Amino acid sequence: EEGLRQLEQSIKNMHIQHDSMDSGRRFIDVKISPEMYYCINLLNLLTVTAEGKNGFTESRCQILLTLKQCDEMLKRGDFCWPLKQALVSFLLHVYIDTEFGFEDDIATIWSILETIINDVEYFLGSITNREKTATGNIATHNSKVIHRIVTPSWIKSLKLAATQYIFDTIVPTIGAMFQRNMNINDSQRAIMQRACKVLVDLYNSTDNGLHRTAVFDAIDIGTTIPDINEILQPLNYPKELAVLPSKSGEVSSSFALAVSQSKTHAAVLLSKLTSLSKKESFIDDVEHEFEEMVVTMVNIKRKSHHAFKGSCTIEFPEIVRSLITLLDINEINLSDDLALMALKSIRKMVEMENKSKTTPAVDWDTEDWIAYEKEIVNKQNTLTDLGAVDLMVTLVAQSEGENVKMECIRVSVALLLGGNEKVQGRFLEIFEADLDNGFMGALKALCFTVFDRLKKTESERMEEMRKEANGDMESLADQVGMMDEVVHSVEVDADHQRKKNIEDMRLLLRFMQLLCEGHHSGLQNFLREQTHGGIIHGKTFDFVTYFCSTMSTNEKLINAESIGVANQLFDTLIEVVQGPCVANQRAITGTKVVDSCKAIFQSFVGKHELAEKGFEGDENDPDIMALKQKCATILLSLLEGNPDEEIYLKIGETLDVGVIRERIAKVYSHYVTTE
Repeated sequence: EEGLRQLEQSIKNMHIQHDSMDSGRRFIDVKISPEMYYCINLLNLLTVTAEGKNGFTESRCQILLTLKQCDEMLKRGDFCWPLKQALVSFLLHVYIDTEFGFEDDIATIWSILETIINDVEYFLGSITNREKTATGNIATHNSKVIHRIVTPSWIKSLKLAATQYIFDTIVPTIGAMFQRNMNINDSQRAIMQRACKVLVDLYNSTDNGLHRTAVFDAIDIGTTIPDINEILQPLNYPKELAVLPSKSGEVSSSFALAVSQSKTHAAVLLSKLTSLSKKESFIDDVEHEFEEMVVTMVNIKRKSHHAFKGSCTIEFPEIVRSLITLLDINEINLSDDLALMALKSIRKMVEMENKSKTTPAVDWDTEDWIAYEKEIVNKQNTLTDLGAVDLMVTLVAQSEGENVKMECIRVSVALLLGGNEKVQGRFLEIFEADLDNGFMGALKALCFTVFDRLKKTESERMEEMRKEANGDMESLADQVGMMDEVVHSVEVDADHQRKKNIEDMRLLLRFMQLLCEGHHSGLQNFLREQTHGGIIHGKTFDFVTYFCSTMSTNEKLINAESIGVANQLFDTLIEVVQGPCVANQRAITGTKVVDSCKAIFQSFVGKHELAEKGFEGDENDPDIMALKQKCATILLSLLEGNPDEEIYLKIGETLDVGVIRERIAKVYSHYVTTE
């Protein structure tokens, strides 16, 4: 009861904020209290644990939150759509779409269904009101004011929050209830009639292809249940999925267009399969099955010996050679999709030796894999002997698809992990014998392409962060107010592309770091200057100087999301120069790396600057501390091993001793207070 009273008070506070009538304001923010935000995240966590019809987890969750409590919270949740979305999603996975069903409290289930139908009817009514507003029929509605719902981690318009609640959660929940095929009395039949009607109305109210697909799927389930089908018949429900053009005249998605044009059962099946392929549980299952396949490949000798009783034993090297033959671009031209799967198989052969991680090797820290070093090195050496390194060099140099090239780099990272000298030696042998310098040329092109994309997306993101920090969100908010669904889709795509750019740049830099790991002087020098038979190649490219030139640009784009690229860039430069590699020390000193280090030492101070770059804490953020530490390490590396006097002079003239002294004092103070 106390919890419900607190919920009611939070909703009252949200109403007060929502009804604020300040005519000078463009946005009205409705803030979710920290307690409610915690409750939403806890519900989402419990929901994730119950996905996949796990009877034991479902029963534990049911003890924590009963149906009656869910019903009460939904009734009192009013327009707090994120809370209601979390509750209905919890209900779907814990009580409805479950292993054992909900036979004990049918009455409450019907009460909940009635509540969420009320929410859909309210949503549909608000759409009608907005249309009237557009024609001037509701004079009191201020369409220029945008109501936003605010939590500690995100901001979205109330309209978008309601849309997500309806289409992403309520619609599949109604479909799941249809699937339960419950016996219904007269009063329950009336509720079910309302449920069917709101689905049909929702379908007709939107031109969003994904939303229409979700509603159609729920209706399609209903048509297979005799009682529901009987209710649907008079409602003129959609018999086939059709997607309307949006108000701009464009179809909402290319997939939706394909479905609308074909209008076949095959298209509907494709729709459902596409929807399924985006579910995390499905993706996890696919990944698990893929790893099981790789395990079978690795253990093929034992398995085939047992299966064929010794008459046809297949050896592991035969499997690897077959994969390499399939991937060899000079022998067979596989599609990119098949090539990616084959390359991933080779990568997993190394990664599966690390029993503590299932993530790609590029994401591992030393402590993540060092306990399995012997097994990993053995597998790296075996694959190198079988021609894996040769294949990676060939594919990067000759493949047309960027995705295939990047997957080859991921495989190479797994092969080089820990600075495997045998793998490094084979790479160098192939590089020096490459008359066309094809691999290095392709690597250069990849670096240029990825870094250019990264500059563009991070420049845009820095501007967004600056506006957020200064409370200037007008441009973004205007878009949200005009076309929530489109902006949400665009933002998701942009965020995905931004993260991909960051991951791709980190991957390329990590690969070149591992080429030089352990002070491999041959590859350190080769990254600076490619030679053939002791003669500088006509197509040589200085990666060392290029990295340094990108640093001055990267330094201005470092934010909370991209700082990993900056840290990896320093890691790579440190590995390129340590040993020392005197020629690389001279090359780096001739660039503006020392200036960049000075600028970084002086940056990331003060709450406002940190907020503009997306950092929520202070300058003792672990990533910022690591970055400044690596600045000091690269300077030390430049001074390693009695270098030229010119290097001493360059560092001495550029660095501000006062800045260094201040940095030492801050680090010492942080150490004293935390240790």
